[in-house]
Amino acid sequence: TKPTESNASAKTLLWALPSFVDGLDTKVSYTGASAGKESQIAYALTYSGVEGVSVSYGSGSSGGVGSAETNIETMKASFAFGPITAAMSINDIDQPTGTSDEEQSSYKLSYSVSDELSVSYGSETHETTGQSFDEEFAQVAVSYTTGGLTVSASKTEAENATDSGNEESMWSLGLSFAF
Repeated sequence: TKPTESNASAKTLLWALPSFVDGLDTKVSYTGASAGKESQIAYALTYSGVEGVSVSYGSGSSGGVGSAETNIETMKASFAFGPITAAMSINDIDQPTGTSDEEQSSYKLSYSVSDELSVSYGSETHETTGQSFDEEFAQVAVSYTTGGLTVSASKTEAENATDSGNEESMWSLGLSFAF
């Protein structure tokens, strides 16, 4: 979702720049000024020049006027080697006042036991300046595929997901068919 102060509008242009380094994808966007908002430029770089590796960095702003501008940075990386895939990401949102800056960090490990069975574990932390506790989430998931049928199960645990700081957990079971 876009930040609440974003002036994303019909005046947004996106350029996918030609590759000047093998494996490096670059994108730049420009959004024109609108009432009460300055123009904004954002960019993203993704390097995937090594087999199984993908590293990305993106930066932009909300286009607020002067000191009302929110700056956003995103970094992520993934590495796949055989049956194992590891991924991590960090998102940083710097608010103009600094009193409600946010940082979200996450990682996920996946293991393909066989062509039919896979298991994964992921964790995420969301920190907000001025908040007395951080939200923390963890999930373990399993899926089994046979023919056109996939059965999946997961358990998710959340700490401090509500203002009261409670711990919550949820189980889910899924069944899907492919024709």
